[in-house]
Parts: sequence; C-alpha cells; structure tokens
Amino acid sequence: MRRLPLLLLIAACTSTPDDDTAPLVCEAADTYDVAISGKVEDASGSAVADAAVTLTDFGWAPGSVLGEATSNAQGRFSLVAVGVTDVPGCWGTVLDYEITATEGARYGQKVVNSHLHGAITDGTLATDLTAFPVTIE
Repeated sequence: MRRLPLLLLIAACTSTPDDDTAPLVCEAADTYDVAISGKVEDASGSAVADAAVTLTDFGWAPGSVLGEATSNAQGRFSLVAVGVTDVPGCWGTVLDYEITATEGARYGQKVVNSHLHGAITDGTLATDLTAFPVTIE
C-alpha cells in the first residue's frame, strides 16, 4: 500500500510549476523517530495541565497519529514521534505535521514541519518546542 503515496509523490515532485521555476526534485523517502518536548498554554500564557497532545501526519499518511502525550502541571509534555517521514527536497509540499492539544472543550494546534525537518537534518532527532507553545482556547 506504500506504493500509491510514493507514486503520488513522484508525480507531485517532478512536474514543472506554472511560474516557470525549476521543477521540484524530491529524494527518496525515509522515516525517523523524533523526540519532541513542548508546552501547552492558554491564551493568557498560563500552563494547561492534563491536555491531550497528539502529533498527526496530514500529508504523507493523512490522519496517522505518530505520537501522544499528556501535559503535566506545568503544561509540559514529551513524546516520541514514531515514523516521521522525511522527503528531502519536498518539505512543505508533501509533508504536513501538526501538534494538537485538547483539554475539555478547548483546542489548539501548531504546524511543526520546520522543527521536525531541523531535528532530522541536524541529526539530533530531537526538538524542543517549549519556546513555541501550543496555545489552546
């Protein structure tokens, strides 16, 4: 079943954009496990305890949950995202990862593509999102 996304990836990344720029050149896909730490806050900047935190893939394997955690009393969480897909040359086109946090009826989300890409590229396979908290309202 992995062939269909790969075929779509090849088609999406080899076509020439309408604005006459060079075509995208995607490299082979690979997967990594990435450690993620962060914080959940409300709109006033206060920590949110017991928020359910999820990393979801909305691009390569839409709807796939790659990691889950619960925020502690200080709003902090940590999880290991298992199977983050890396497609060098195509970040921002076929990959879309989001952290969501829910606590009761409150909800917030944050796109984390650049953070995951950085963790893979620099070889640490870890990213700290604490300075960029998920804000729930």
